[in-house]
Amino acid sequence: MLNKQGKNCIRKIKELDARDDESELDKFDKEDRIILFAEQSWIFFKQEVVLYKKACLKWLKQGDLNSIFFSFDCQVEKSEKQD
Repeated sequence: MLNKQGKNCIRKIKELDARDDESELDKFDKEDRIILFAEQSWIFFKQEVVLYKKACLKWLKQGDLNSIFFSFDCQVEKSEKQD
């Protein structure tokens, strides 16, 4: 969903840029371009938040597995020292 919105914003910005190359943009087109850039920034921010949350979840899952492995390894070393 976010990716489609981002691509749509980029497409519209490119269209406005192409029209600006041909002739000067009017006041409303310039305002639309500014709004599109703000919207694009917001979409990118939301995508970063989603990726950050996914990374945290992945880290938590892998961190738990690492903790179990580390705990087991420590128990083995402790039992070897006691023998």
